[in-house]
Amino acid sequence: MGRLFVILLLCSSLSIGLYIFLQQATRGSTRANSASAPKRTLDNVHQKAKSIEEDAQKRMDETLRKTE
Repeated sequence: MGRLFVILLLCSSLSIGLYIFLQQATRGSTRANSASAPKRTLDNVHQKAKSIEEDAQKRMDETLRKTE
């Protein structure tokens, strides 16, 4: 009976330790990747929009120069 209790206690403590370890590992990687991925995407969109606007402005300026 004593051995069974010790084995049960050991298994439960190992399970709790493993659960806590996995939760902390998942939380850290999720926060790092999730927080930066949308920001990177948004930054890329902003850069592309700026590039498109600059290109459109250059074309408009060239068109105005040609018509004058």
